[in-house]
Amino acid sequence: MNGLAAAILPTEAEGLTGLGVAGWNRVRGRGTGLVIGLYNDVDELHGVEIGLLNRARDHPPPFQFVPFINVHLP
Repeated sequence: MNGLAAAILPTEAEGLTGLGVAGWNRVRGRGTGLVIGLYNDVDELHGVEIGLLNRARDHPPPFQFVPFINVHLP
């Protein structure tokens, strides 16, 4: 997915470059850019997640789950 993904309910993408806005965002693969939602779940974070609960699966525990904002800028 390149560009903007927006929805009220979940969005799911194999990769994201750009902006994802939804109640629940799931990025399988590399997430580059900004993801905004209540719950965000990214396999490989290269950007910013903003939400109530954010998960970056490539971060070591206990830093996989972070509230409010999660940032990884390469």
